[in-house]
Amino acid sequence: MARPTKTGMDYFPLDVALSDEVEAVEAVHENDGFAVIIKTWQAMYKTEDGRLDCSSVLWRKTLAKKSNLTEEKWLEIIATCVEVGLFDRESWENDMMLVSSGVRKRIQKVAEERQRWRKKGDKGGKTSGESQENDGGSNVIHGENLGNPGVIYADNPRDNPRDKGGNRNRKGNRKEEDKSSSPCNMSSQGPEPDKSLPAAFRESSYRDEAYEFVEWFRTIAPESVKFDRDKWAMVWYHLRSTDARADKEELIRAIRWARGDPFWSSNFHSPLKLRKRNDEGVMYIDVFIEKMRQSKQQQYAGSTKPNGRLGHQKPLDRSGAERIAAKIANDPRFEA
Repeated sequence: MARPTKTGMDYFPLDVALSDEVEAVEAVHENDGFAVIIKTWQAMYKTEDGRLDCSSVLWRKTLAKKSNLTEEKWLEIIATCVEVGLFDRESWENDMMLVSSGVRKRIQKVAEERQRWRKKGDKGGKTSGESQENDGGSNVIHGENLGNPGVIYADNPRDNPRDKGGNRNRKGNRKEEDKSSSPCNMSSQGPEPDKSLPAAFRESSYRDEAYEFVEWFRTIAPESVKFDRDKWAMVWYHLRSTDARADKEELIRAIRWARGDPFWSSNFHSPLKLRKRNDEGVMYIDVFIEKMRQSKQQQYAGSTKPNGRLGHQKPLDRSGAERIAAKIANDPRFEA
């Protein structure tokens, strides 16, 4: 009798150095925020496609209970997670669906590896991987949970350094690097977006423009910044589509100004900051636009020289104007 087809994942290692987004949630909600993130990741990795449907009140209460929280507090923490970019805003606001592109990519890789091993088993009998999958033992099989697909580094923007130079399989042999995901191998027509990204982005007229922006920003970004093509592209897409920013040139000018400013150049390293908000709730892209305008006004004021004697004088009030008019009227040089 055939056993059920395995879906989801059994485990995911957690980095010791978490991302800025996770730390931001912790800063606001302390340990409750961390607990919700981990419990949510656990639930997402159990699914077939990494999408967690939270539209049911019963399911939301269940997830909240896992962290010993009320549903209201859980929703508050999830809203913060969405705000900092841990989960897709559009999916949450429209469908109450928690979606992480990082989680979905990793589940997809595991599913592809499983499929490869199952096909191999169909051709040559049951493989050692299949027998481990179905023997009721550790549920850890090579081809499913080992190698690149099984090493899951939570939803951390800082990828595992091993991924940059190719991963090793069980025998320690280096695998060939995944050239399709390398930012240095994009064609002149632009990269093919990851299928785990929202369909609205993949089909958007802003898609190619977003990837062009990414390539441009790489030329002004610090060398130490962690490059993430799809996340950076999604930021530009949301600026142009979700936020309806019509003036593309103004966005570019503000970003270029911020990267050249002595203060902001050390505090603004990647596009991920653009849609985040400061303590006053203002998006940093708007902060940059306003600061840029103020800087230009100051430069203009500093370069403008007084035009003649009146350039040094204060504007006249009504009484001052009347006094000058009286002097002119009594001056014989102005007689007709």
